[in-house]
Amino acid sequence: MTYKTADKQVVPEPMLRHIHCDSFFETSEDRQVTLEVLEIRQPTFTTLTLTEVTDGYEVFAAEYLTGIVAMRLAEGWTIVSAGERHYHLGSPPSDPDGSDAEPVCSRCGSTKVVRDACARWDKANRRWVLADVHPGAFCEACEADGDDLLQPPAIDGASAETCGETAP
Repeated sequence: MTYKTADKQVVPEPMLRHIHCDSFFETSEDRQVTLEVLEIRQPTFTTLTLTEVTDGYEVFAAEYLTGIVAMRLAEGWTIVSAGERHYHLGSPPSDPDGSDAEPVCSRCGSTKVVRDACARWDKANRRWVLADVHPGAFCEACEADGDDLLQPPAIDGASAETCGETAP
């Protein structure tokens, strides 16, 4: 199944279709205000289209659409094209630098490894912040532990460093 986008492109059925809706009662005007943005996500792009706007709220609707676009940009999407009522976003890059790779247990190969850490209270921000990660590790799969348990992920065939340690 296919459909046409706002710029008349024919594309396959989307992986995700979502409607972002904001509706509120404007007491000073005694009326309901509705804004809707349709998000259609494909493997390589996303289209965000403003589909419903209450008369007189076009500027507010544009800000609403821009806010949704800002959330997608924070996720790594990029603006390919834009119009008054729509945006076409390119998908975030795949993981070319291996940043999604995980350390594994050097004994069983599992990624179910944990490390102890220390947190300190940050008075200015009123929250806990990570202060240190201890060298020892524990594998929840094989129950092994030790300072030499972690095998950091390999990136482009080279071993990576983790907290000052190198791969064995």
